[in-house]
Amino acid sequence: MRTRVMLVDDHRMVRDAVVVLVSHEPDLVVVGVAGDARSAVREARTTRPEVVVMDLDLAGTDGLAATRSLLALDPTLRVLVLSASCTPSLIDAAVDAGACGYLVKGDRAQHLLDGIRLAAAGGHPMARQVATVRTTWPDPAGPAAPRTPPSARWSWWFRRRRTWCTAPALLVVLALLLTAPSPALAHSDLVGSTPRDGDTVSLRTDRLVLVFGDDLLPGSEQVVVRGAAGEDVVAGTPSVTGGTLEVPLDLSAPGPHLVTYRVLSGDGHAVVGELSFDVVGTGAPAVAVTPAVAEASGGPLGSPIWWLAGAVGAVGAVALLRRGLAPPRR
Repeated sequence: MRTRVMLVDDHRMVRDAVVVLVSHEPDLVVVGVAGDARSAVREARTTRPEVVVMDLDLAGTDGLAATRSLLALDPTLRVLVLSASCTPSLIDAAVDAGACGYLVKGDRAQHLLDGIRLAAAGGHPMARQVATVRTTWPDPAGPAAPRTPPSARWSWWFRRRRTWCTAPALLVVLALLLTAPSPALAHSDLVGSTPRDGDTVSLRTDRLVLVFGDDLLPGSEQVVVRGAAGEDVVAGTPSVTGGTLEVPLDLSAPGPHLVTYRVLSGDGHAVVGELSFDVVGTGAPAVAVTPAVAEASGGPLGSPIWWLAGAVGAVGAVALLRRGLAPPRR
């Protein structure tokens, strides 16, 4: 069953980016969005979400009051704070309001997805900055009913079924992995960028360049670049030339910057991802912005990780077959 998620944030671009991010997860579904506290309560009554991702800095009534209102409406609701600030006073206030966790907008998008899943399972997701201030997170309403993890269900299946049909299936999957086309060439995935993920650039950098493995559909690009304080630093309309996407930037402050993108290839394939880079002061030399060129791919058999996956799959298949052939213990 998919976890029902509602997003409360007064910035439309943030809402759209998170909706796009969550919509590509098979176990999550966005059932509602709201830009203020009153709309959040009204939307929650209608959609009945399980997890609410809450921004604290809302127009009018703040996110703390909105959290209290939502929990008064449904005490079993899990409210996960997603804010650009994480001062000790805000963290304590979120705890007192009944939030189940606290994430920071400057973190990677995968942290948000993992946090939503952890909150839905009854846990308390915390960003690294929050964990340095608070090592535990109380839950006055009590933990939610634990969900049976998928690993436990599979473990039970393996023990009962003796794995006679699992080993051949694993061999089939292994054969498909070794004969499949290289993932970088199957669709128009990101093959290079400037700045690259993890690069350090100066405030004089004025463009972000993303290079994809195939031509893009013009007008389908959605790019959000957030600075350390959560501000949007995109300075104009992105341009598409073939498989290259250029985004003008206005870097006004140093610190970590997070890029979230969604594009469509010519065949309609959606590519969603993220990368991050650090910005330093004006004293650092400017980084020359040129499109990164993807290295020629030798196919899946030319990559060590595919050989490693094949070796692990073969060992697993042999072990399962031996277990299936072994006599049962008395």
